[in-house]
Amino acid sequence: MSIDELGAVILCGGRSRRMGFPKHELWFDGKTFLESVVERVSEVAYPVVVVVGCGESLPTALPDNVKLLCDERPDLGPLEGIRTGLASLEGRVSHAFVTSCDAPNLRPQLIRRLFDLMGQHDAVVPIDGDRIYGMTAIYRTSVCEKIESIYASGVSRRVSALQAAVNARSIPLDELKEVDPSLESFNNINTVDAYFDFLKRHGATCPSELAARLG
Repeated sequence: MSIDELGAVILCGGRSRRMGFPKHELWFDGKTFLESVVERVSEVAYPVVVVVGCGESLPTALPDNVKLLCDERPDLGPLEGIRTGLASLEGRVSHAFVTSCDAPNLRPQLIRRLFDLMGQHDAVVPIDGDRIYGMTAIYRTSVCEKIESIYASGVSRRVSALQAAVNARSIPLDELKEVDPSLESFNNINTVDAYFDFLKRHGATCPSELAARLG
């Protein structure tokens, strides 16, 4: 069942330079990566928007209830994808879970736990030491205005700059193992080797046509 006032933003931009192939088109368990992520976030969040970069490969066969958007300003990285997605949801829902298209084993239970931890904060962001998982996090949709301020200030456009600019609650990864014991929700697939290792771990195979395209 969807959580009231929680939408979702799925980032599908980037040049996939390390993969050499659009990551949203990779397959797992009979679906593309993007289809898997959409299906999983849709268990707990509505509406769902997918954000792609300007001029990049567009995903196909998305459900009718998923809106496809393009970054409004090119070459600003994932922070602009987050801003575009949050701005489109502001006024419709108060919060949004942000994730990327290369996390096909995302756990809906993790999304629920992060939302339960939100309280009066502007964001709930998992961390592991110095590493900030700002693209597996929940934000108030109103923080899209903070991103505009980050742009205007000229500070770093890294996603971590948003956490620093708002009232964010940091959650150590170890505290999330109760709902995601192997922390699969944070396993992003960025290279061909990582993709085949991922399939092997889960006893899955790559369709022969896709394997040929991946070399």
